[in-house]
Amino acid sequence: DKKNTGGPGDTGGWCGYYSILKKGQKYFDGSGFTKLTFWVKGEKGGENFRIGMADQRWEQLDDSAKSEDVAAYLPEKKITAQWQQAVIPLEVFFIDTKQLASLAVCFEGDCFPDGLGAGVVYIDEIAFE
Repeated sequence: DKKNTGGPGDTGGWCGYYSILKKGQKYFDGSGFTKLTFWVKGEKGGENFRIGMADQRWEQLDDSAKSEDVAAYLPEKKITAQWQQAVIPLEVFFIDTKQLASLAVCFEGDCFPDGLGAGVVYIDEIAFE
């Protein structure tokens, strides 16, 4: 349930999920991969989110480089109630893939026409390929 109120400057808080890719101070070397893949479906269809990826520089900023809306990387060009595989080229993030710090599922306010978003998404089999 994402709202665009509260938080710094009343623009809403961060809503999403993230995984740390590095171990201690050792960053994950993803330079041997060209894409991020995962399977996704929505409870109803029409849900939305973006993927965020952070390298060492973005980690220092406590942020991540964001993809387009996930629909751009799906065969149906929208989240549906059926499983679809998303394929996101790593080059869209413009980051140093030799020093990956984190991966995030981001429910940005501007992913939703009215700035508010609610729904359920299921994500499975996240992989670098």
